[in-house]
Amino acid sequence: MVRKIVETVTDDIDGSKAESTIKFGLDGQGYEIDVSPKNEQRLRKIFAPYLLNARAVVRRRTPSRRRASTRSVPPAAAVPSIDSAAARRVREWARSQGLEVSARGRIPRNIVEQYNESNAQ
Repeated sequence: MVRKIVETVTDDIDGSKAESTIKFGLDGQGYEIDVSPKNEQRLRKIFAPYLLNARAVVRRRTPSRRRASTRSVPPAAAVPSIDSAAARRVREWARSQGLEVSARGRIPRNIVEQYNESNAQ
């Protein structure tokens, strides 16, 4: 047995067959409406003078919240920021000492401390 499901989208204004979904916004709220070609043309004609004088707004993504760290390292134990040249020197030194260090990202505090101790003399 073959089953064929047909989805028909109807115009939200007059109930005729819709061929487009128009998305728009007003006062920070987004809307969409399914319309037939005739009602799409009417809607665009109504909006035309406003769109000609409006400014386009670029939507920016809102920053996602950071999750709480699962590590048990207190904030006071955080490694102070170092510039890229210093980070490069620390990484080179760590590798020469046989220590594993990633090519990017934060350098573990214990490696920075060992580097500082060996170069303090």
